[in-house]
Amino acid sequence: MQILCNLTSAVNPFKSLQTHLILILLLNSWHCLAEPAPHQELPNAPTQNNGELSHESLDAKIKSITDKQGLDEAIKSKIIANYQATKENIDNLIWYKNKTATYQEILQSASTKLKNLQNEITHSEQILKEKSKEKFQTIPTDELEQRYIIEKGKLSDIDDESKKIETENVVENNRPQLIRSETISAKQGMETAQQKLEEMPAVALSKPEAEALQLYLKTIIDARSAELKMLDLEALSNPSRTQLLKLNLQLLDLKKQILAPTIANIEEELAVRRQDEASKVDRKSHV
Repeated sequence: MQILCNLTSAVNPFKSLQTHLILILLLNSWHCLAEPAPHQELPNAPTQNNGELSHESLDAKIKSITDKQGLDEAIKSKIIANYQATKENIDNLIWYKNKTATYQEILQSASTKLKNLQNEITHSEQILKEKSKEKFQTIPTDELEQRYIIEKGKLSDIDDESKKIETENVVENNRPQLIRSETISAKQGMETAQQKLEEMPAVALSKPEAEALQLYLKTIIDARSAELKMLDLEALSNPSRTQLLKLNLQLLDLKKQILAPTIANIEEELAVRRQDEASKVDRKSHV
């Protein structure tokens, strides 16, 4: 602008007047281009982290639209649907952030957890190697039966935990391929929402419609962005998670091997006692 003004001072007054008029017209044109048409004005966008959005604030917006007089019912339904979908986007965003924190914690603690598990496995292997047959002859039968119930319960818990981990292990082994496909889907969803958001000024919408649609699209973008971050950390932590599951299964198997002989010995002792009791009853019946 300063350069154009300096140039006008070097010409005659008539040409200078023409130049100023041209500049005024250009400035007015630029001002008009910078302002959207009244029906294209967009409401203030939410912050990137949706700090001011909540179910309560959206419910208030939904009530306001529901109670609004003179608004076409079809438009009302569309606006309310966008607000409801925005609530779902916020829930997804929170869930993705929580999962991201979980995967981040796994990455930070995996090394220590793997080391601790390996130490437990080494210790359990030593116990199994040195384990000798327990003697239960001096324990009263009622106490021995109670011990049997407790040990069987421990074994059942180990079996249940092993099945759970085996299922998780199958899921984790399948995740890398699924992460890739989910990443593609998330990127496409974010790009589509971004494109629709950029096209909004060219679409004739009432202010309530524009506000609801913008919130919906912005929260899609935020949620998809959070999903991509979560998937990235999930992919990075997947090897650690699968290794932790593998070692946990190994440790549970060792605990089962340690426990199984004890249960078998108790069963054997109880069987002998029951046989002795039966023999005593039988002898008495023949006296």
